[in-house]
Amino acid sequence: ASVEMGVFSLPEESLSVTLDDLKYTLHNITPTFKLRLDFLLHMLGMSLDDLEQVLDNPPEEIKQMFG
Repeated sequence: ASVEMGVFSLPEESLSVTLDDLKYTLHNITPTFKLRLDFLLHMLGMSLDDLEQVLDNPPEEIKQMFG
């Protein structure tokens, strides 16, 4: 089975990651990777702080997506 996400379709198994998993990963990535992620997020009009806020207070759609 898969989950439709706009133009993307993800296998259901790939959604076994939880919000806590994402928070843990964000707080434990290497400084170099954190800089690269921050650069990518800035290209998308976001920041690491924005990402942390979403993970700390996720909208309902995100909560449902990650259980």
